[in-house]
Amino acid sequence: EIERLENAISRQDGALYDQSVEICKQSLEINKRDALVKEQALDLKDQDVLLGEKMVQLETRIQADLQQVRDQNAALAAENQHMQKVIDNEREKREEWHKEKEELIKKLTQEMKRGKVLWQDRADTEKKLVNLMAE
Repeated sequence: EIERLENAISRQDGALYDQSVEICKQSLEINKRDALVKEQALDLKDQDVLLGEKMVQLETRIQADLQQVRDQNAALAAENQHMQKVIDNEREKREEWHKEKEELIKKLTQEMKRGKVLWQDRADTEKKLVNLMAE
């Protein structure tokens, strides 16, 4: 009976040893997976740091581009304002020239009328002279 119990205990010891070996294998596998997960977590942190740096670079570039666009807009606005002044000045000059032209046309028309009257007076005087000479 003792031998049978010793054999049963020995078998149980063997089964416990086998289970212990299996648990050690599973523990080793879990440790490997844990190490892999930790390595992936470190990789993700590295990638996160790189992405953060790229985000900062991109933000810096965007701010620089935005400032450049603002500067260009300001320059264009100044140029536009200058061109508007030039256009307004040209318009004023054109209006003045038009007024001067109208005044000159008016004066010329008056001079032409006066010249016509003078020519008419001369023609009348010449007729009178011819009539006097004919008498």
